[in-house]
Amino acid sequence: TLNRSETEQRKMRAAAEVKPVLYKIKQGEMLLREGERVSELHLLKLQALESEGRPESFFLTLLGTAALIGGLIAASHILFFRRSLAMNEYPTRAAVLMACVFIFLQLAAQIMTTLLAGAIRASHYSIPGTSVLFLVPLAAAPMIICVFLKLPAAVAFAVVTAVGTAILFENNLAMCIFFMITGCMGAFWIRTCRERKVFVTAGAKTGLLGAALAVAVDVFNGHPSWTGWAWSSTFAFLGGMGAGVVAAGVVPLAEIAFGYTTDISLLELANLDRPILRQLMIEAPGSYHHSVILGSMVEAAAAEIGANPLLPKLTGYYHYICNIR
Repeated sequence: TLNRSETEQRKMRAAAEVKPVLYKIKQGEMLLREGERVSELHLLKLQALESEGRPESFFLTLLGTAALIGGLIAASHILFFRRSLAMNEYPTRAAVLMACVFIFLQLAAQIMTTLLAGAIRASHYSIPGTSVLFLVPLAAAPMIICVFLKLPAAVAFAVVTAVGTAILFENNLAMCIFFMITGCMGAFWIRTCRERKVFVTAGAKTGLLGAALAVAVDVFNGHPSWTGWAWSSTFAFLGGMGAGVVAAGVVPLAEIAFGYTTDISLLELANLDRPILRQLMIEAPGSYHHSVILGSMVEAAAAEIGANPLLPKLTGYYHYICNIR
């Protein structure tokens, strides 16, 4: 006769040994198309999406992200930025500048990726969802910091920005390394910025480097598709160019808002066609010639000792104007 009790126990043991079936939903994946019949798998995916979109889940994720980024900033301040800020004449101003640049670029990255992901889903082209991330001009952040606080602070800032962005982009290690390399090299190529066109040149170099790294990231993520590589490389190049353009636009605004004087502004003041210097040349030509010669001498002396030659050069140009007034 059939032992029903033993049969039910064996069924329960066999059911307990069955591993759960998990489905991985990729970023940008279409869950359900218009007019498509809803299956049990579709229903499970939609229920999982609804559970992740609940307010308590969102706020917990936001709180955890804020805690991780806060810890990252605190550790970076102790290890890297504290020494750089101590050598700065106005450390509070420099810290506020870095905080504003970090928050502005992180918010811009989030908004940009959300809008572009929606646009790509609505388009008729088969563009990989991960390729959108390469279009974010995150390298602009260390470029801006390098202009004001020099290369060592910019490199450390690039590392912090890359890790923070990787946390926001679902802990993507490959994108963290991508943004870290492009940010550090973008800051390196703009370290001697004395003309506006340097931003464009640095952006182009960063874009070419990003295009090569984008292919490496796709290979690392297991996307062996020539079409995907082409889209990723194109977006990465545009992202590098965009970083140069964003840095060129933000630097004058930050210069005015925080009271900094960049080498570009110093070169504009060193233009001998400025009205005050032309007036000095007309009213006191001997003093004008003396000021130009003195500016050239102190510029050469500053270059020999490794100091910024523009500041003493301007001092030599304008010192006699103060005397005659």
